[in-house]
Amino acid sequence: MPISKYRKGADKERRIVNRERNKGFLCFRSAGSHSPVDIFSLDPVSKTIFLIQSKGAFMAQRDKDKIKKELEEYEGTYIVCVVVE
Repeated sequence: MPISKYRKGADKERRIVNRERNKGFLCFRSAGSHSPVDIFSLDPVSKTIFLIQSKGAFMAQRDKDKIKKELEEYEGTYIVCVVVE
């Protein structure tokens, strides 16, 4: 049975999460959410949050550029609040 597109994408996202965690980052995968961001990666040293959208290898560069431009709207300075419920 061939591997589904979902499975390939999820496997790639897990590899990215592992790579980010190996750098010492706090990393979360937004599994199956259909949100514009697949992975949130936080660098505790530089206090930088990376919004990562994972796409297939054969996606056209112009489509990747469009997604990047859309996500750049979220760039800026944020106040971080911690909530435990």
